[in-house]
Amino acid sequence: MAIEFNEKRGYQRVQQMLPVSGQCLEPAGDIHPFHGQSQDVSLRGLCIKVGHTNGFKVGQSIELSIKFILDEPPIEAFGSVRWTDVSRDSDWPVNMGVELTGMGGAHHYDRWLEMLSWR
Repeated sequence: MAIEFNEKRGYQRVQQMLPVSGQCLEPAGDIHPFHGQSQDVSLRGLCIKVGHTNGFKVGQSIELSIKFILDEPPIEAFGSVRWTDVSRDSDWPVNMGVELTGMGGAHHYDRWLEMLSWR
C-alpha cells in the first residue's frame, strides 16, 4: 500500500524541531560552520533554519549532526545544499534545504528512520 500525501516532493516531510549543527564545505577547503534547528525532515533530506547565510551556496557539501534524543550521541549525516531562502523569522532568518547523500554508518541511518516515525 502506497503512502498518500499532497506534496509534490518525492518524500513525505515530517515536522521535527531538533537542534542541528554542522559545516558547509568549499572545494577550496573553506569551512562555514552553522548551528540551527530542523524545520522538517524526510527520508532523503531536511530543511534547516539558521541564523545567517554564512556563505552557504547551492551545491556545497555539508556535514551535520542532529540531536535526536537528549542523552544519546547525535545522528551524523552528509549532504548537499539544494536551496537557501530568506524567511520572516527574526530568530532563524535563513532556511536551507539539504539533500542527504550519506550517513555516519548504519546505526545513524536506523536512528534517522526512527526519527521519521516520531510524530
